Amino acid sequence: MLLESTHIIFLSANGDTSTWLSEKLRPVGLAIKEVHFRHEVERELQTNGIYSLVVYRCDTVSRDILELLNYLTRNSLKTRLLVSAKSGSVEDAVECLKAGAIDFVIGD
Repeated sequence: MLLESTHIIFLSANGDTSTWLSEKLRPVGLAIKEVHFRHEVERELQTNGIYSLVVYRCDTVSRDILELLNYLTRNSLKTRLLVSAKSGSVEDAVECLKAGAIDFVIGD
C-alpha cells in the first residue's frame, strides 16, 4: 500500500507510546501524531485531512475500533486503519478486516 501523505495518526487505546514507531519511520519522512481517544482521531481528520493511515494500538479488540471503521466509511474518508492488538483471535481479525481495516497485527 502506498501512502497518499506522509502523516500517520497513532491511536493508543492502552497507554503505549508511538516513540518506537516514530524512531523507525523518521528516516523515511513519515510524521506521527499520537492521540489517546477515538474522538481525537475524528476531530483531527475533520480539521486536517492530511492523514493516510491510523494505527490503532490496543490490548484487545473493542467496539471502539469498529465504530472508528464505521466513521471512516460513513464519511467516505480515504484514511486507512491498521489494528495492532496485544492479543486477539481469528474471529477478531476477521471482524475488523470485514469492517474495513487494512490489516490486523497481534503482538507486543
